[in-house]
Amino acid sequence: MIKFFEINKDYLRKRIFLHENKEKRYWFLKTYSQEELHNYREEYYTFLESVQENILYFRWFEETG
Repeated sequence: MIKFFEINKDYLRKRIFLHENKEKRYWFLKTYSQEELHNYREEYYTFLESVQENILYFRWFEETG
């Protein structure tokens, strides 16, 4: 059986913008340049593809960063 995986960007984006992530989001956007943000995003998507799972961004960042 072939399992098709697709990153659910809409779901993940909504989770980033939850009130509970406000401080993390503010710190993250204030701390990193646009280029760094882009690089993290690409690394994150590559990771999601490799594990075939939609893992929340800040969870991934805190565990791998």
